[in-house]
Amino acid sequence: MPRGGVQKSEPLTGHALRNANLRQRSLKRSKSAPPLARKAVEVRVSDLGMTRIELARQSGISRGALRDLELGIHTPTRNTLERFIEFSDEAGVSEERLDELRDLYAGPADSMENVIARLELKAGSSPRLARRVGVSAATLWEYRRGNFPVPHAILQKMCETLKVDFGRAEEVWEDSERSRFLERGFPASLAEFCMLRLRAGHAESDLLELGLGTAQLRRLCYLELLPWARIAGVARTMCRNDAELRNLRELWQEDYRRQKGEGLHAFGLRLKKLREQQGITRREMSDLFLVGGKKPARIIKHIEEDGHYSQQAFPAGLIALLADPLAPGEELASKSTQSPSNIDNGHS
Repeated sequence: MPRGGVQKSEPLTGHALRNANLRQRSLKRSKSAPPLARKAVEVRVSDLGMTRIELARQSGISRGALRDLELGIHTPTRNTLERFIEFSDEAGVSEERLDELRDLYAGPADSMENVIARLELKAGSSPRLARRVGVSAATLWEYRRGNFPVPHAILQKMCETLKVDFGRAEEVWEDSERSRFLERGFPASLAEFCMLRLRAGHAESDLLELGLGTAQLRRLCYLELLPWARIAGVARTMCRNDAELRNLRELWQEDYRRQKGEGLHAFGLRLKKLREQQGITRREMSDLFLVGGKKPARIIKHIEEDGHYSQQAFPAGLIALLADPLAPGEELASKSTQSPSNIDNGHS
């Protein structure tokens, strides 16, 4: 029977009538099935015009796997759905219909995990996608689960290789990177700056070549904002248009005023108060945060009294202590695993 439904006006007989009844019964039964199962039946019946056994024979998917998929007994394996989508695509099913299947299986493209899952479906399998973009399957697995941030260039290569719209995927990537830095305690403006740096393909050390001084870069690593005039030239090379530059400038100046208003001395006083509440000495705190130097306790003293950061201390750990006060009875040693803050490529 022609795909997409019956085209002849004369009544059906024999096997044609039997197959038509089977398809209609499948549609009725699918109304109570999960959304993915219901959509798969609709594609098979309405778009492919096939019975389950016809689809199984032509696609190479076992009848049992198709039955489990269409009845919603369990979520199909990726291989089963990949073969179903690939066969449907070759048979002329619209991309919109196939995207509905991908959404129901992998979720909407609103997170990096879902974006990569959809790209894997588009490629046919996770190892196949990894080979086509030149990364290992294990690395792709880490990207999908959020253990490592996805490099912008890798995501762009994935989309270009599979001929997928990169614009939407890039928006999700930008939101993901901003959130990642914000969760690590970065001011909103510095999180935006770091996202733009990674999008432009620059490592942290590249900022020195773009005109930032060593001392200025160190201050950024300690989450201390610079005056906008000192960062404007570097920011201009990363922004794609005036709107992005203007947005970053507004965020930066607002955060800079807030940071200056709070003052470094307030930071030191809060640190001292928390340390005394925990009943530990400066030397014990320096040991917990792996502060180096001949007199590490004196470094803690300078931070408490002056509020100044030191390249020998780990200000990210101290900031984490201030931002997340310990619950009653919790040991301060639990914070000792905090690593120093940096604006690196995401491996903290």
